[in-house]
Amino acid sequence: MRTYTYGSAREHLAKVLDEANNGEIIEITRHGLEAAVVIGKSEFDVMRKALYDYSLEQIWNEHGDSIKALTDR
Repeated sequence: MRTYTYGSAREHLAKVLDEANNGEIIEITRHGLEAAVVIGKSEFDVMRKALYDYSLEQIWNEHGDSIKALTDR
C-alpha cells in the first residue's frame, strides 16, 4: 500500500489515480491520521460484488426458511 499526505495527493493527483488504476491501493493521510483510501474502479467493483454476495448469503442464512415458505405458496 502506498501512502500520500493530503497535500501530496492533491499535487500529484494524476499519478495517484494512475497508480490506483494499475492495482495499487493508495492511502491518503491528513494531519497525520488515516483519512481515505483510493482504489481503482475495477477493484472497487470486485469488492462491491463480494459485499453484495456476502450480504445475500447472510440474508438467506437468516431468512431462507421464510423465503422458501413464501415462494412455495
